[in-house]
Amino acid sequence: MASDGKWYPPESAPGYQQPSPQTSANGMSDTSQGPGWWMASDGKWYPPESAPGYQQPAPQMPTYGAMPQSNVAYMAVPTDPLGRPYAGWGARVGATLIDGIVILVPTGIIAALSYSTTTSINYQTGIETTTPHFGAGLFLSLLIPFLYQFLMLGAKGQTLGNMAAKTKVVDMSGAQVTYGRAAGRTGADVAFSLVSSFTIGLLSLLDVLWPLWDQKNQTLHDKIAQTLVVKVG
Repeated sequence: MASDGKWYPPESAPGYQQPSPQTSANGMSDTSQGPGWWMASDGKWYPPESAPGYQQPAPQMPTYGAMPQSNVAYMAVPTDPLGRPYAGWGARVGATLIDGIVILVPTGIIAALSYSTTTSINYQTGIETTTPHFGAGLFLSLLIPFLYQFLMLGAKGQTLGNMAAKTKVVDMSGAQVTYGRAAGRTGADVAFSLVSSFTIGLLSLLDVLWPLWDQKNQTLHDKIAQTLVVKVG
């Protein structure tokens, strides 16, 4: 009863709290307790997991933060059109040294056999002059290196030095070089060696060092013949 002498329902009393719905031991309730609750034929409300055909939701895997981005930068290795990396400078020099030794033996023997001298005396001054003659040796010393590289590159794309260094000469598309291209490349190489004999070896030195700063590791005679040297195996 309020101060005005009137009677009021319980829910209007000061400090009244709405009683929470009662649920039974099996989860049954007289009223819906939230989303998914359903009413059975007995007029009672049941929790979602007791509904016919209810399927337990799959457990959720814990989520973690994104993988941290690496600050390491990777540089792509330059390759020919077939995906083979260009031969390094060390491998190319090694192949050249091996070929040089292979060629030196026959050319040295031919030069020694063809070498001769003539001696003349100036009777007015009494000075004796000796003139060396190499005969066919000089010509053969140029022909042998040419034939060696030309025939092997045209047949296999590899000299003995290339085989040892596991490198191969190919054209710009990555295909086997033709005999014509092998002849052009070998001719440029031999010509550089011949010209270098008059320039203290400067042209040959420049040719050998060129791959150090070239994008495709080409020498000058590679550029003339449009060839590449790649790693194989």
